[in-house]
Amino acid sequence: MLTIPPNTRISLCTSPVDMRKSFNGLIGVVPNQLGDDSLAGHLFVFLNRYNTLAKILYWDRRDRNTSDTGRPSRPNDNSPARCR
Repeated sequence: MLTIPPNTRISLCTSPVDMRKSFNGLIGVVPNQLGDDSLAGHLFVFLNRYNTLAKILYWDRRDRNTSDTGRPSRPNDNSPARCR
């Protein structure tokens, strides 16, 4: 479950984005097209050319990274994964 703070902004990228981009690729789109910091803790929504697919980029400021494959890496503290 994702808990979003009340002061979080949601930005929509109005130009179509290639959905083959990984999340690392989308991090580069944020400052170039939206003029914002991708690691600021805000939500960034990207749509494809036909507005049928969406990707949402959100950095939750924890010590977790996303790999090039888009799969989250395991936390550094070796705690077991939990699902809610």
